[in-house]
Amino acid sequence: MKPSGKPLKKRGIWRVVFPAILGIMLIGGFGGLVLIPAFAPGTAAQSADVLRSIIGPQAVAQLESVSFRIQDGINQYRYQASGGRPQISWQSPPQSIAPKPVNASMAVVNPSKSDAVATPAAIDVNVPSEPDSSSSVDWQPYGQVVNGKVVLQRALVAADPSRSYAGVALIRMDLSRLQLNMMPGTKDPVPISDMSQPIPNQGMIPPSEWNVLVAAFNGGFKAIHGHYGMMVDNETLIFPINGIATVAVYKNGDVRMGVWGTDITPSADIIAYRQNCPPLIENGQVTNYVDNPSRQLWGLTQTADATWRTGLGLTQDGRYLIYAVGNGTTAGSLATALQTGGAYWGMQLDINSSYEHFVTYQASDSGAGSAPVAQSLLSQMADDPAIYLKPYPRDFFYLTIRQ
Repeated sequence: MKPSGKPLKKRGIWRVVFPAILGIMLIGGFGGLVLIPAFAPGTAAQSADVLRSIIGPQAVAQLESVSFRIQDGINQYRYQASGGRPQISWQSPPQSIAPKPVNASMAVVNPSKSDAVATPAAIDVNVPSEPDSSSSVDWQPYGQVVNGKVVLQRALVAADPSRSYAGVALIRMDLSRLQLNMMPGTKDPVPISDMSQPIPNQGMIPPSEWNVLVAAFNGGFKAIHGHYGMMVDNETLIFPINGIATVAVYKNGDVRMGVWGTDITPSADIIAYRQNCPPLIENGQVTNYVDNPSRQLWGLTQTADATWRTGLGLTQDGRYLIYAVGNGTTAGSLATALQTGGAYWGMQLDINSSYEHFVTYQASDSGAGSAPVAQSLLSQMADDPAIYLKPYPRDFFYLTIRQ
């Protein structure tokens, strides 16, 4: 009996259909990663995750560089077409602040060209900030006042003369009155082995700390992009790597920053740490790493790509932690901004607009036990500002009032 040809026809159809479906997915993913983000940057993260599962993280990193160049060109055009309007601005409240320039190479962004450079309504601007000589930036009070003292300050600076549309927002956090905490996400980083005990409320700020909560901000790269070390509550999620920039919290509440293996070494006193990429700043100086194009060194990214970047710095006396977030920012301009803000050590955190978050909190009018009211730092931060008050997939930092 002659075998039926139908099964062969079906297999033949799938030989055509499957590559076609895969091709459509790749074209859609490419468009979502390279073209669409130029007009709607927040879509890049979802497209990148889809493509990584198909073509791998290194190929996606190459495509992201193409996307960054397209976005940079479009932003340059928008800046010219708008008559020189900066594309980074504070979240909206009404009272404006006019910061003063700091120097020729690091000018403060002119607030007259931004309709959202403002003082949050919750700030008491009559509470003076303490004088400080470690920074040439004109810091302005920001966020809630704790026991009559300013604990957060902010400034907006321009760190790259070749990109007039870009700016870097700096937040200075007073560690003499605030405690730095770290939290892994619900999905990343994935622990290297079973932890001795689960981390309470993993992926969100514990409700038991809402009454002393002041601010929160994003963490670093996903584990797939470098396997940088992380410890939380004495539980090691990923082992540390020598030579990598690290921020560490000690039992007594002190925060230190530096290179693991030299500035920071293994100690029973360390209760938490987070690593991410090589250092941006060491001993007050911008490092040569910022000009190193090695993707392997920088978690598959390019230091010269201009995109949204975030970073973290620490002053020499260890009193002030400095968070930086900027659009159209390279690794070098991010480092320069942190250095101008007074950072003696500095490191990069996450990049891309989908992952940059800085949020402040105020007590709710709804009474005890209610979630605090969250507000994003910048109007360009599109995600729900309450993301860290509920389970979140990525790691982050948060600050509470020091007891």
